[in-house]
Amino acid sequence: MIFETCFAIILFVVFETCDSTVLALRCNKQFVDTVESGQECGILLDCTCFYAEQGGQTYDEGFITKG
Repeated sequence: MIFETCFAIILFVVFETCDSTVLALRCNKQFVDTVESGQECGILLDCTCFYAEQGGQTYDEGFITKG
């Protein structure tokens, strides 16, 4: 009897921080000049280290801080 053991290798990649400039904010399907703390919105940046989701791939998760 042959037993096969499968091991899933989980790789966590930590990217270095990325300095970006906010180009635009989007809230309620409109571009806005400001948002309040805790308000959910979209942020358009000039660069990012986040991986965009496409074609069923898993997206990156992380956070953005104001420096």
